Amino acid sequence: MQYEEIADRKIIKARETRVAEIHSVPGFYLRLSDGTTLEFNGTVIHSVGPRGENAVLRPLTALSAEDISTLVSTRPLSWVVFNSGSQRIVFSNAWFLTLKPGPEDTWRLDLGNGRVLIYPPE
Repeated sequence: MQYEEIADRKIIKARETRVAEIHSVPGFYLRLSDGTTLEFNGTVIHSVGPRGENAVLRPLTALSAEDISTLVSTRPLSWVVFNSGSQRIVFSNAWFLTLKPGPEDTWRLDLGNGRVLIYPPE
């Protein structure tokens, strides 16, 4: 998996992949078809469509496992990792997932070939 680094963020190039596995309990776990994995111990926020004033925001854990499984086989259209530790992932089914780590939260994004991004940075 490749990424492009710009001023305050990294753009993950994942459009050619599909979601192979996802779950939100006990922690958030996402695996793509190319083996890329994301693990996060904080709260993931779900919305459908852009996050405007009418967006319904809720924790991903509020959705049933069946609802979450509908993400399998979708494509990540946009994936931004901000230097602040936040992430925003937009999928081909119009789902937006936002990770905003709190003080005790950590995440690990394994891009393969020994490339791993972590938060907080070491």
